[in-house]
Amino acid sequence: MKNLILFFLMFTAINSFSQVTPLSKCPKNYMQTFPGAPQSSLNPMLTNVDFVGGLRGYLWKDLEPTKDVYDLSAILSDLNYVQAAGKHLMIQLGVKSFGFNPSPLPAYILTDPEYAGGEVVSSNGTHTIKRWNTNVIIRLKKLYQKLADTLNSRSFYDGFVLSESAGGPTSCSSPGDYTIIGLRDGIIQDMKNARNSFSSNKIIIQYLNYLSCPANLAQQLSYLKQISDTAVHYSIGFGGPDISLITPNPVDSYQRLYNGLTKLADAVQIEDYGYINPHTGDTVRAEEIIHYGADTLKDDIIFWLNRSPYYANDVVPTLAIHRNDCQTGIGHQSSNVTPFTISHVSGETIINFNSNYQDVELTLYNVLGKVIKEYRNISGSSIRISYSDLPSGIYFIRLMQINNSLGVVKFMVTH
Repeated sequence: MKNLILFFLMFTAINSFSQVTPLSKCPKNYMQTFPGAPQSSLNPMLTNVDFVGGLRGYLWKDLEPTKDVYDLSAILSDLNYVQAAGKHLMIQLGVKSFGFNPSPLPAYILTDPEYAGGEVVSSNGTHTIKRWNTNVIIRLKKLYQKLADTLNSRSFYDGFVLSESAGGPTSCSSPGDYTIIGLRDGIIQDMKNARNSFSSNKIIIQYLNYLSCPANLAQQLSYLKQISDTAVHYSIGFGGPDISLITPNPVDSYQRLYNGLTKLADAVQIEDYGYINPHTGDTVRAEEIIHYGADTLKDDIIFWLNRSPYYANDVVPTLAIHRNDCQTGIGHQSSNVTPFTISHVSGETIINFNSNYQDVELTLYNVLGKVIKEYRNISGSSIRISYSDLPSGIYFIRLMQINNSLGVVKFMVTH
């Protein structure tokens, strides 16, 4: 009896306060891994239907060990690996590193005076490529052309993510060869070079973030708007390196302007998991992140970093319960009114509709998104479901009627 009461309390509490609202837009999901991670780090998404594929990072110095000598074997190995499972691959070029890690750039870029050192290194150990150096941009263009020659014909290769726009001198008082106009122009030329190298059916994404010195916010936003406008003009997608509900990216408002005009993409990084939302006092959940990406930012693509334990415990089940939003085209639903109530008696859950319903479908999922039970062609004012044969755990019930979502309820069974 104690377990039945616990079930009832948890069920009604979650039903009252954690109704799952359908997404207004259905982004494609890619699982992101770090450069240098073993190929097996791609495994979690290989059998997960909610992921189109993986986003994999590769350091420039690994792809071009010496000048004009290219090694794309790691990319091709990863592409063949995910393609064998029916998954796709996007790649991100590593030209920036954090936390006192070694430079990601080839040695010749760092040592040849033609490239003026190739990067700046901040006091916190961040290596940032000099995208304001024309000769560095020319070398990147050659790399893009080599990648495109190899990958354009591969149907499971989806596209390319450029490094974020943030970057500048180590000190604004001693900018050296840096200018903010030079950075803006370098980013624009770099985007255009990538777009011109890859075929039109391959996605190009430019991450946008604050630029650098000077710190005049109005000027920075003006330049970011110019970069965004150029991206749209050349069919280049853009977005931010982090989906943050606490400190929104300065280009978040631009994304809404360009919804439907170009690909919009954002990433969920280490820092975006597990922090406390000051508005709720609770840990930010994947449910909040995906709604911010889909509903507010209007993302076409979300890159989810595989960080334990959030990926398995939160991201995977969240994407599973939104699966039907996208498969049945109900991503436009905006009503938060739930046309049913939940009650519990004698080992059964009773769903009482506000009025008589016809042709209702009920699907019961476990926390991994696996379908446990399905009921079709339900008519009447109530549905009874026995849970006595279910193992202890978290479950989701989704109710559909003619491809419209009536609601999703999360609950727990204990024995």
